[in-house]
Amino acid sequence: MATQAFHSFNASELERNIEKLKETKHTCTFKLNLLRDGASSSPTHLPTFDNLENKLFNIAHQIYELEASDKERKKVRLSGIGSNQDADGHEIRVGLKGSVMLIGRLDDMLEDIARLKFKLEGEPAAANVSSL
Repeated sequence: MATQAFHSFNASELERNIEKLKETKHTCTFKLNLLRDGASSSPTHLPTFDNLENKLFNIAHQIYELEASDKERKKVRLSGIGSNQDADGHEIRVGLKGSVMLIGRLDDMLEDIARLKFKLEGEPAAANVSSL
């Protein structure tokens, strides 16, 4: 019974991580879109935007895969066909490790977006100073 409670706790933690990942991904997308709209006059940073968008797309795909595997695990567990408590626990642990890794990658993405924002904010000031 103790392992079942442990797996239940980990499964709920995995669900919370997946929800946090989806919210953070939406935040990254929103901030990146705001920056792109504000910096449309600065074509020098377009490759940086494209790079960040590609990273975000890859992370979003991994979040989708993580969520799909969690849903599949739940279906198997609820149906009882081929359900094994040890296998279920292993899948939960793998999902938790993947979710923590993705949380870290999204945190890095937010830092990259913040750095780009500061670069973009510094550019007009430098252009205005040089024109004086």
